[in-house]
Parts: sequence; structure tokens; C-alpha cells
Amino acid sequence: MKLPSSIRRMIKTHLREEDGSANAEWVVIVASVVGLAAVSTASISGAIDVLSSDIGTSVSGKQVTAES
Repeated sequence: MKLPSSIRRMIKTHLREEDGSANAEWVVIVASVVGLAAVSTASISGAIDVLSSDIGTSVSGKQVTAES
């Protein structure tokens, strides 16, 4: 199937312009930042679970009294 000449012209113009490549670069940058955030969150979450458990154990052994 052959594309109409107006569509072919639009595609050629879009490929020649640098706006399309700039958009693609931003997509790659944003995807990299999201990936980095996901990896760092996954690596930190285990340490946070251990730390919160240790804090809970430490606090549960304490007695709180009210002063009059």
C-alpha cells in the first residue's frame, strides 16, 4: 500500500526537524530517572524494614510514665 504524497511529505519533514529527536532524548532521560528511582527505592526498602523493626523492638521495652 502506498502512502499519499501529503503524508509522505509530512513524515519526511518531521524526520528532518530536530524537534522529534529532542523529544526522544527527553523520553530517554525521564525513563532513566524513573528507573534509577525504582532501583534506589527497592534497595533502600529492605534497610528501612530492618531499621523500623529494630526501633519497634527498642521502644516496646520502654515504660512510659506520666508525671503529675
